[in-house]
Amino acid sequence: MAKIAVFQHHPLCSRQCASAVESVLAADHDVSLIGLTNLTPAGLEGFDLLVMPGGDGDAERFHSLFALRRDFVRSFVQQGGAYLGICMGAYWGGRDYFGLLPHTDCVQYITRPRAEIRRSFKTTLRIEWDGASDSMFFYDGCTFLSDIDSFDVVARYSNGDPMAIISNRVGLIGCHPESTEDWYDTALLMPQWHHGRHHDLLRQFVGRILNRPHDMKPSLIERLDRANAPEDNLLHEAAEEIRMLRSTLEAIRSATDPFAHGTLRQVNHLARAGLSGHQDEKTKDGAQTDQKDAPVIAEATSITGPTK
Repeated sequence: MAKIAVFQHHPLCSRQCASAVESVLAADHDVSLIGLTNLTPAGLEGFDLLVMPGGDGDAERFHSLFALRRDFVRSFVQQGGAYLGICMGAYWGGRDYFGLLPHTDCVQYITRPRAEIRRSFKTTLRIEWDGASDSMFFYDGCTFLSDIDSFDVVARYSNGDPMAIISNRVGLIGCHPESTEDWYDTALLMPQWHHGRHHDLLRQFVGRILNRPHDMKPSLIERLDRANAPEDNLLHEAAEEIRMLRSTLEAIRSATDPFAHGTLRQVNHLARAGLSGHQDEKTKDGAQTDQKDAPVIAEATSITGPTK
C-alpha cells in the first residue's frame, strides 16, 4: 500500500476531479487530499505519489500559482517520488510547467492533425488502451510530443497520438479514467458510462508507476544542460537545432492538415522560419502563423477538466 497525495485547489484542480481520483485509489492505497500549503518538501515527505488531477486553468494561472512551488514538485520526483497527472495535471508534467519531462511538449489534442474533435467540451473519445479499443471521458485533454524523451505509450487516441504515457516514475493521462457516473449526465453521454471499468485501468496504471525503479541516471540532454565545458557547445547547438527542426515539421504538418485549413503561404512562412532559425512565438509548438487562416476552435483557450 502506497501513500498518495491528491492535490486539490478548486477550480484549477477541481473538487470533482480530486474527489474522483481519491475514491478510485483509496481502494488500494492510503490517500490524502492536500492543498497549496502542503506543496513543500516537508509537506510531501513520506508520500510515494503526487497526483495532479484535472480542473480549469491556463498557463498564466499555473505560473502565478506555482511560481514558488514548482521546484518543490520537481525535487520530489527527482528524489524518487512518483507523479500522476490527469488532463490538466498531465499538461503540467511537460517542459513548460513542472518540467518533469523536460523535452516533452504536452499539447491540446483538439489541435492535432486528424483529431476527431475540434472544440473544448465534455465528451467521450475512442481510444486504444493496451491494445484494447474503448471510449473514455475527455475534456480538452492533451497529447504528448517528444524528440528526446523516451516514454512507454500505454494508450493512444484514435489518430495514433499518445493519450497515456509513463516515463520513469511519471505517468500522464489526457483523458479521465477516474470519471464517475454523475459526469455522464447527458443523453449522449449516459450510454458511455464505463461501470467502473476505467477505474480498474487507472489503478493498474498507478501500479505501473509505483513499481518502476527510480532511474537516477540523467539523460544525455540533461547532462549537457548541466555541463559548462566549452567542448560541449557543439552538442548543445545540435540538440537545439533538432528541437527547432522538429517543431517546424510539426507546424507544417498542422498547417497542411485538411482539418487545419492550412495555406501554401503558411507552409512557406513556416519553412523559411525553420530554416533561418528565427521562429517566433507564433510558430512554436505547431501553432498557426496567420490568425485569419487558423481553424475556429470554440472554447479551446483553457486547459480543462470537468468542474462543478
